[in-house]
Amino acid sequence: MHRETIRFPDEQAMARVLKQSRDTATEVVLRLAWDLGLYRDEIHQVCWNDISFDKKALILPDRQIPMEEDTYQCLLDRCEKYGGESEYVVISDVRHQRMRPESISRIARAALDTEPSLANIRLIDLRYGFILRQIKEHGWPYASRVSGIQASTMQVVFLPAVKLAGYEAEINTASPVVAPSNREEIQEIIQKNSGSAVGVALQLSWELGMESQESVGLTWDQIDFDKNLICLSDRNISIGADLKQSLLTLYRSRTPDADPHVLLTPRSMQPYDRFGISRAIRTALVRGGADITLKDLLYQRIQENEDAVILRCIEERGSITWREAAALLHMEKSPINERLRRLIKKKKLVRIGTKYYLYGTVVSPEDQYDVIFNYLKVTGTAFRKDLADLLKIEARPCGQILSNLVKEGKLVKTGQHYSLPPESASSG
Repeated sequence: MHRETIRFPDEQAMARVLKQSRDTATEVVLRLAWDLGLYRDEIHQVCWNDISFDKKALILPDRQIPMEEDTYQCLLDRCEKYGGESEYVVISDVRHQRMRPESISRIARAALDTEPSLANIRLIDLRYGFILRQIKEHGWPYASRVSGIQASTMQVVFLPAVKLAGYEAEINTASPVVAPSNREEIQEIIQKNSGSAVGVALQLSWELGMESQESVGLTWDQIDFDKNLICLSDRNISIGADLKQSLLTLYRSRTPDADPHVLLTPRSMQPYDRFGISRAIRTALVRGGADITLKDLLYQRIQENEDAVILRCIEERGSITWREAAALLHMEKSPINERLRRLIKKKKLVRIGTKYYLYGTVVSPEDQYDVIFNYLKVTGTAFRKDLADLLKIEARPCGQILSNLVKEGKLVKTGQHYSLPPESASSG
């Protein structure tokens, strides 16, 4: 793909070709490529079961693609006419049989040749045109998601074409349209797939953080139901009640002569490989409305585990610096600072000076002066240690806070004592 010349189909010419091809297999082929960005092989393989008319979306193993109204209506009409004759979407108009890949290319070529400006446009260029429109209208993350191309790869391949098209400045760089999945969504999808190998695979990934290679290699003799453990070669993992029940249900569904692997394909009852289970999980997630990959699931779980390590350390120590957090998780400065900022936004941490504290265990920065003011209104004066205890922080960061308040004229320091300025002390 990197060596391909990306050509831009003329949109007005494409509209005319689609109009001329209405209610034919040609229209279906062109819309699957132009409106939904499918490769020829995907066009050949797409089935009616892959289309959710309720969601107005084409749901593939690796992505979910929303359908515009014209595409939706085209496929709906086609399904009503021929959906009962074949499981495949693309069938011939005459024999109503599944169309070969070569025939798909042939009818697309014939249709495109009716327009002079499309004479050099290939079927793959229709997919490229779809991708470029998504980049322009929705930004790189969204285009990556609906095309199945990694964002980093996409930018390398399509950035020159975007610049050539002259709409780089118009690109919408907003966040993806579909919000990231949350815990409740994942749990709901797990429930929908309860009792299946895919449901168990989701739990192994989401709840335990097991890699796909570990999951597909898991056999029943590695599970100790009495001790609630999964025994891997390098570690033992505790399992909760829900996962244990899911595993027991799956175990009891197997015949005595079944393959000993936990994760078996539903039809052939053969062990999944890591690519197969990743596709199966991705399909389950997409069908459940969660736009997330197995890799994302594992990353989220790793993040949660790392966050828990930070929070547990602060709970034990009282506070932590970014250097201590970086050493704890073996991270560089930039990623650990981003992690700490995210925890602050989630109201898990509070930063005071160079230290981070558990949220709710110290007086937040915006409330510090009011707390000190009200205390000194009663006591008159106080030592740094007294005010540090009041704010529930160490003496050193408290000293910096007090120094700043003195510079701002909000406090007066006399020897080792702090007090309110006369005008503040007499007011209120």
